[in-house]
Amino acid sequence: MSIDANGVLTLAPNTTSGTYSITYQLCESGTTVACSNFDTATATVVVLNPIDAVVDTFPTQTPSTTVATTVGSVLSNNGSGADTLNGVAATTTNTDVTPITTGPLSIDANGVLTLAPNTTSGSYSITYQLCESGTTVACSNFDTATATVVVLNPIDAVVDTFPTQTPSTTVATTVGSVLSNNGSGADTLNGVAATTTNTDVTPITTGPLSIDANGVLTLAPNTTSGTYSITYQLCESGTTVACSNFDTATATVVVLNPIDAVVDTFPTQTPSTTVATTVGSVLSNNGSGADTLNGVAATTTNTDVTPITTVQLSIDANGVLTLAPNTTSGTYSITYQFVNQERQWLAVILILPPPP
Repeated sequence: MSIDANGVLTLAPNTTSGTYSITYQLCESGTTVACSNFDTATATVVVLNPIDAVVDTFPTQTPSTTVATTVGSVLSNNGSGADTLNGVAATTTNTDVTPITTGPLSIDANGVLTLAPNTTSGSYSITYQLCESGTTVACSNFDTATATVVVLNPIDAVVDTFPTQTPSTTVATTVGSVLSNNGSGADTLNGVAATTTNTDVTPITTGPLSIDANGVLTLAPNTTSGTYSITYQLCESGTTVACSNFDTATATVVVLNPIDAVVDTFPTQTPSTTVATTVGSVLSNNGSGADTLNGVAATTTNTDVTPITTVQLSIDANGVLTLAPNTTSGTYSITYQFVNQERQWLAVILILPPPP
């Protein structure tokens, strides 16, 4: 501060906030001895620079998996809406930031905001204190503001295709993990493999397929041959809102039950002269060498036979083989088809005695 000869008090530019005093001498003019009649007094001025720490909002962040991510400066607010002191931009020269850490966010003494590695997706906030530098009392002129950071980890549930499956006849078959996709094209979270630790799978059952909370895909027993699909949801674990960061994908399984229609040979037949003769069932092969589906006996429940007729022989939808009346002696064959995605062919042999 300065007082001139006219008693005008002035304050120097860029004076920091605080209380300042100056003592001046007041003399009577025209005395015979210079300033032989005087008095002194003190002038006091309180200085307060307006300080403004504005609310900070930064772009959405994808955290590193190994090191802290520098988000930006709370002083410049990423170049928009900078903090100010006395109307000018706050800097590390004219202001001080009190270092602080809240959750995954940290602000250092220079106002640099960082995000901890492997932070889960969500919205995070941290409140910091901005002080004017050089004040006579430590941080006597300050303001506070909140910096907010939205974290979003990219999550990718990829389409799963598994090898062809042959289901068990009694228990569920474990097909594999939808997380690892049978070792090819694994699901990922923030560029690293999705696991039961960093992600959650919503359990689901669709038809014969089921996926549990660990991402294990199973196939129900006795599933008929065909192509089956199931869509699952992969969520990031530990997010502040349940399953706020997720992706979906479809797992496809082709089921192929081994089917075996064996060659049937029936006993010699003597045909009726008026009606068809029932020879037997091509499914059971007269009790020997039965046809099978996935290792168990073929029946009219688990298989279908395509009806067929030749001149002498007929097979109906139940696999019953009949011989036409008045068939002449000889050896006759007929080929039939199982319908159950796969097919097999079978020769039926009949030997007839010569006429009397």
